[in-house]
This record gives sequence, C-alpha cells and structure tokens, in this order.
Amino acid sequence: MLNKPSKPLDFGELSRAAVSHCPPTTTLQSPNPNPFPSTIYHLLSTLLVITITNSQSLIPVDTKRLRKAVRMILQDESISRAKINVAVVDDPTIAALHQRYLNNPDPTDVLSFQLERSPHYLEGEVVISAETAKATASHYQWSPQDELLLYAIHGLLHLLGYDDTTPNKRAKIREQERKYLARFGLDYKIEDV
Repeated sequence: MLNKPSKPLDFGELSRAAVSHCPPTTTLQSPNPNPFPSTIYHLLSTLLVITITNSQSLIPVDTKRLRKAVRMILQDESISRAKINVAVVDDPTIAALHQRYLNNPDPTDVLSFQLERSPHYLEGEVVISAETAKATASHYQWSPQDELLLYAIHGLLHLLGYDDTTPNKRAKIREQERKYLARFGLDYKIEDV
C-alpha cells in the first residue's frame, strides 16, 4: 500500500463517477413516521460504490467479474460502506504512478492507494496494468483476464491491510488470493518469489 495521495487520483471520470446520494451521516426524516426512512438510511449506510475504469485497449476487461470480486472481498471483510475505484491502465500510466509514489520508473502489476479507512468503511484506488497482465498470464497458463482478476484481488487485499513484506505476511495474502481465485473456479498458479 502506498502513501495517501493528497487527493483522489484522476483517471478520466474515475473519481467523478461515484453516485450522488445523501452522505451516510445525513438523517433522513419524514413528516409521517413509517418504516421507510430507517430502511433508506440502512441502505445508504451499507453502500458499496465500486467503479471499474478501463483506459487501455490492449485486452478486453470483464468489469462485472472485477466488480464481483471487489464486492465479495469487502463483504467477507465486514466492510459495509466503501468507495473503491479500480483503474485498468497501460504500462506507461502505471510506470508514471510507480515513479511518482515509489520512485521506481518501471511498470508494475498493481498499485494500491488507501484514501480513508475505519472499521466498516474503506475508500481507495487500485490501479492494475493490462500490459503486465497480458505479458505475465501466459507464464501461468491462464488468460490475461484471470491475471487482471488476481491483480484486483491483490490490490484490494493491500487496501484492507494485508501485506507481503515478510514470508509470514506473504503467506497470509497468498492464502487469501487462493481463496478468492477458487471462488471464480481458478487454481492458484502464482509462484511465491
């Protein structure tokens, strides 16, 4: 996970694509008391806003599949409110972000930016490289879309606090990746380096 940018990253409409609604702290009141206001408040307090932005044309992106994975992980981790943006980009874009935030000019597979976190709320951005996915997928004998799915899962796990900086932490994040890939019918094919 990277340091929090001073403002959300802007990938076209990425940060402006969130739905417009009452803030979760807004109390909804009705002149005629009935069960609907509390129901509406409950719905707003359990809102998961997941935006998938594809700004590359190298490979097709299954946005429904990526959104489903993000939603599944958030629910498993008891995150009831979230705003998650997943941006699928090309190598020059991810390399520029990698340089800016980690002082490394090389392309990478995934970058995660946690913008806000509390026990039941998460806001963050996951940036994944389609070019890296295409180049890497054949090594593991699966599709670039499967590799993108892994990157989205990995990036979201970083937003949730999973880490891969030590062998023990790496084993925990790999276990989670394996669990979520299995839910999509995929065998875990990633070598632990």
